[in-house]
Amino acid sequence: MVAFDHGATAVGTEEASGIVQLTIGMPDVQSAESLIEILRIDHGLDASLRTVDESWKAQSISTMAVTTTRRFVVAAPGATVEESAREVIRLDPGAAFGHGGHPTTSLMLRLLDGIDLAGTRVLDLGSGTGVLAIAAAKGGATEVLAIDTDHEAVESTRANVDRNGVSSRVDVRRADGADIDLRHIDLVLANVTLDVQRLIAPTVRSVPRLVVSGVLCGQVSDTRNAHRSHDARHILTFGSWAAIRFCASETRSQVPATNTQTPATTAPSKPKTTSRYTS
Repeated sequence: MVAFDHGATAVGTEEASGIVQLTIGMPDVQSAESLIEILRIDHGLDASLRTVDESWKAQSISTMAVTTTRRFVVAAPGATVEESAREVIRLDPGAAFGHGGHPTTSLMLRLLDGIDLAGTRVLDLGSGTGVLAIAAAKGGATEVLAIDTDHEAVESTRANVDRNGVSSRVDVRRADGADIDLRHIDLVLANVTLDVQRLIAPTVRSVPRLVVSGVLCGQVSDTRNAHRSHDARHILTFGSWAAIRFCASETRSQVPATNTQTPATTAPSKPKTTSRYTS
């Protein structure tokens, strides 16, 4: 993505009325202004600069919607959550982007609803705030490795892992995955863009199961082609976003299929969610 090529530390996305808005974190004003010119001139995008302080963090937490799936509830530390059998994930985004309510994250959580995580070893590649790593641990995984290249994301993940009491099963590192030994990994979670999906595809080829998102509906075919060593077993879409559950051909019969139909978040006026299976 062009933003990361020019020094971005994080990129957040939100969709409303069919318009996708990018929020890009930059290390300083000068680099932000340079990127704005590139986005405007080279890509024809409407871009503007806004500086934020610590109040941004408080506001992001106060406006954080409660995200609910069949197995998980994601909420701010002080939010009221109805009593249920679901696993509750308390999330403070810290200085990292993402709070679990974005369509790609909620779609990933819904695909995790259909996977038996008991006793599994999981890699969360691009952990962000750590919500998926925490969900895997609370869902029964015995070992979870959460990695991200962004320092703020790593610190946010560590804090949230501690907050949710799963630090004994979740190892958090700042890494890009290139040197990670995947021979004993059962499942990779990768909520990353299409260009990163293409980069990691050769590395994760040996892993039995993948759950990926961070891609648009129009990029599903390219994402499936990038992970062509695996079969796409379940595709979920929400608005313009998609998530895919893959399994290696020899493990197809071991991956349960689930059809989820309810919205992934309590926030109103969201696009319709669709689910389909492929063979």
